[in-house]
Order: sequence, then C-alpha cells, then structure tokens
Amino acid sequence: MFPRPWSVVLAGLLPLVGGPQPMQAQRSGADDLVRHLDQVSLHEIRVVGCGREPAFCGGLQDIADRYTRESEAFTGERLEQLRLELTQKYVDSGYVSSGAVIDDQPVVEGRITMRIIEGAAPTINIQGNRWFRKSFYRDRIASGAGTLLNSYRLRDRLQQLHLDDRVRRFDAKLRAVDEQGRPYGGGASVLDVAVEERVPLSAGITFNNYQSPTVGPVRAAGNFAHESLTGRGDALRVGYGRSAGLNPQISASYSLPVTARDATVALGYRKNDFVVVEEPFQSLDISSKSEIFSLGFSAPILLRNRPGGSEGRLVNERASLGATLEHSINQSYLFGQPFSFSAGATNGRSVVTALRLHQDWTRRTAKQVANVSSRLSIGLNLLNPTIHRDVLPPGAVVGGGVKPPDGRFVAWLGQALVARRFDRVREMQLILKSDAQLAGSALLPLEQLPVGGRYSVRGYRQNQLVRDNALTASVESRIPLFRGARPFGQLQGAVFVDFGHGWNNRGNSRSGEKTLASAGVGVRWTGPRLGESPLQPDVEIYWGLPFHRITTGNSGSLQDAGLHFQLSLGRL
Repeated sequence: MFPRPWSVVLAGLLPLVGGPQPMQAQRSGADDLVRHLDQVSLHEIRVVGCGREPAFCGGLQDIADRYTRESEAFTGERLEQLRLELTQKYVDSGYVSSGAVIDDQPVVEGRITMRIIEGAAPTINIQGNRWFRKSFYRDRIASGAGTLLNSYRLRDRLQQLHLDDRVRRFDAKLRAVDEQGRPYGGGASVLDVAVEERVPLSAGITFNNYQSPTVGPVRAAGNFAHESLTGRGDALRVGYGRSAGLNPQISASYSLPVTARDATVALGYRKNDFVVVEEPFQSLDISSKSEIFSLGFSAPILLRNRPGGSEGRLVNERASLGATLEHSINQSYLFGQPFSFSAGATNGRSVVTALRLHQDWTRRTAKQVANVSSRLSIGLNLLNPTIHRDVLPPGAVVGGGVKPPDGRFVAWLGQALVARRFDRVREMQLILKSDAQLAGSALLPLEQLPVGGRYSVRGYRQNQLVRDNALTASVESRIPLFRGARPFGQLQGAVFVDFGHGWNNRGNSRSGEKTLASAGVGVRWTGPRLGESPLQPDVEIYWGLPFHRITTGNSGSLQDAGLHFQLSLGRL
C-alpha cells in the first residue's frame, strides 16, 4: 500500500543540480580577451543565443545591463563574474548544461557580445530491458526532458518511472559528450539508463466467502495478468470464478498506453451467470445472465514529485480524467422462462448504455496514501437500452402510478481513502474509507449500489441492501502482532467500525431507508514467498458484530454469523 524505498541512482545528474560546474569552467575562446582586460570601458554587453521564453531571455539581458549601469569599467575578473551569473540563472532553473561563454573578440566602440550555449536534451541509452521495448522507457523519459536538458524535469520523470511497480530499479547516469560522443564539458549529453525489470506475468487463486448467499457465498477464482503483452506497457488481464450458483464469472480487460504520458485506451468484458441456490427459492429455478462491455480512455493531468513533510521525503501526486462507454445487458428467468423480478425490467430484460466520466487523485508519501475518485454516470439512448416510452422521466407519477426506472438516469459515485502508517506506534496502520452514491431517479439493478459484506459493512451478508442511493464509511486499525523471517511471515491484528445507509428513489419498490452498522476484529497473515517463486500466501479473517439485526434466510452461511474469510495464493 505504501511506496517502496527509492533505489534510483542519478549519478552525474544530481550533483549538477547543486552547481554549474560544466559551463562555469568553460571559457571557449575568451582567454585572449579576458587575459588582456586589465580594464576597459564597456557601455553595452549584448547577450545572444538564448532560445527560451522571452521573459527568461530578457532577464539575462537585464543582468548584463545592470552591470554596465553600475560601472562601465570592466576588468577580466568582473566580466567573468557576469558570465558566471548568467550561467547560474540557467543552472538555478535546472538547465545544468547551458550557460554563457565569451568568444574571442575585439572591443568595438565599447561593445562586446556574450553568447549563450544551450545544452540539448540528452541522447537516451537503455540497457537491461527484457519485457519492455527501449522506446517504452525512452519516450517516457524524453517527454519530461523537453528540447533542452533540464535536470529537474528529467529527475521528475525518472522518479515517476520508478513508481511503476513493473520496474524493480534502475540507475541513470548523465554524462557530457562532444559531437563524436567523447567525454566533454560542453552542452551535449548522454543519459545512460540501466533497467532491472520485474517479470510482468502474474497469476493467482483466491477462495473466499465474499459472494451473496443467494448464489452461494463461497467462491473460488483464478486470475492471470500480463502487464506488457507487446512490450509497450499494454496489459491483458483475465479472471474466472465460480460458486455453488455462480458459473461462470468471467472478466477480461486490455489496456494500451497511447502517449508517453500514459494516456490509455482500455477495453473490458464481464459475464455473470447464476442460479439462486438459497432456500426456500432454490426450487423456483430462478436464474440470471448478465454481460457488460466497456470502452474507455483516461489521461493524467498531474504527475508531480516534490519534497514534503518534516523529513523532506518525496511526495508523489497523480491526477487523471477519463471517460468510459459501458453497455450492460441483464436477463432474468423463472422456471426457465423470462421473468421480471425488479422494477423497470421488460420481460426480465434490462439494457443500459452509460457514459461514465471519472476523475481520480492520489497523493503518496513514505507513510501515507490518500485517494479521492469521482464518477458521473449518464444513461444514454444508445444501442437499444431499456426505455419506457413516454415523456416523463423515471420516478414521475403517471396516471396515479409511479414510472419505473429505465436506461435514462444520472448518478454520481464518490470514493475516498486515507491509509497512514505510524512508525512510533509499532508501525500501526490506520485506514479510513468512504463511498457515496447519489442518483437523480430510480435505477435499474445493475446501476444500484450494494451495502453489506466484506468491502462495505462487515458483519452483514454480502449485498444485504441494494439501493439507488447509499453512503458507507469504515475505520480500521491494523497492528503488527508478529513480523519474522521465513517461514513465519507477517501477522496483523485488526479492529474496525463500519457504517452503511441506503435508500431508494421513487419508482423502485423497496423504498424504505435502512441503516447498517457494525464493529469487529480481524486477523491478517501474509506468508513468505515460496522459494524463489513470486507466489505468496495470504489469509484474512474478519468477524463483525451487527448493531442492527436483519432477518435473513436460514442458509447456514458464515456471513450470517458475521464471519468473512479469504485465502489467496499468488501475485494478486
């Protein structure tokens, strides 16, 4: 959850940030001029060769003009002082291979020229890559370098690249070269990057009771992911799961970065087929099939690293915007025949095409992670959605009745998470999270928000409530009980308090408001890796005491006793 320690070595780059050694030591052909300047009268010093923005270049000329205004009497030492000050202005802005030189020239009518040499962006050499193309690294590093070598922007991009979990570590060394590639103290440079990559393949299995008891609470699932299928950082993920009544549960997604700043196009597919296995409904042969197709695009709008906190640790911030077009189809059956169990469905069938606009912000430090995300969903009249044909929107009163929900809707989902580690309190972790959904009208079941279960309100069964609008909140504290080497792994104890409240809008039948709340304890164990393999066992068990009892079926499920458990093995 927390960032891993930095292992980037920017040899030859970070030292230059603190001083303008390359350009300050360079005088080009100025020795003859400066050596013979015991004292000369100069009333104009022209600064030429600056290719940056006008304000910056104007600032250079202002510095030179200030020198001539203060005194027209120049010695070689004073002229060198001006050259160093101009160079320092570049260095302070991160342009460590740029600066001023004084060419060999005569003094004509009290005028001389001071020339600016601007160091171009470095040539980037990548070594050690196996799973990712060289262009994957080169494009991302170059996107921060600009046309001129700027050590601050370059370092920021290298640090962003280091946050990628697919990269184990890398060393970056910046060196100056001449036009033939030989070591040189001028403006040309080469960035040598040695990469050590993680294997981008992962697989795992899970066994838990996080399903609704209606379809069988115990589920087994497997997943596989390749995080760089073609070497471009494109990710393919597939998953399969089943329970007593759920078979199959399939998910597949493919995402492809289309820019060096990791703007991404994504395709997704999900399928769920289930039958009701809980008594007394098992004999009714109730079943449902659903499919969801998605096409999305997201792009970062903020990628920033900066020192922060009392210890000066690095603070990483990321923010992104995106949009996803999602098409979902659901069909329910009774005794093998289409049948509607929820308001809004037509002969058991409901279809939704939604545009989802999402925003995400994350801030990471060595001890804390904070995330806020928002999603606005708008139901579209596209691809033949379920629409009840009249002018009034869902939830409106029609002929003494209430119009049922359909594919026209607007709903907002907000999520927040803060996780912090307290090193002085036995490395305790405190996790705060909250979800909220607000809908402008009644929603079809696939758009409603479930409340209850492991990831919302523990102590209640999964999907205890399914509502148009809902608010959930959770506070959890985790304290290490044991941390050892092989073969023991790490053991944590947990205490938590969960809360959930849900209600429907007019147009959905179960419109009563309900509140769920619980408190409980848990234990989490993360075992050591199995030999040299990436496989790692993980177990979690939570027990919650519900504050408000709700009568449920007699399924004998551990969820009804407040117990939630999961066993997993692999890189998940």
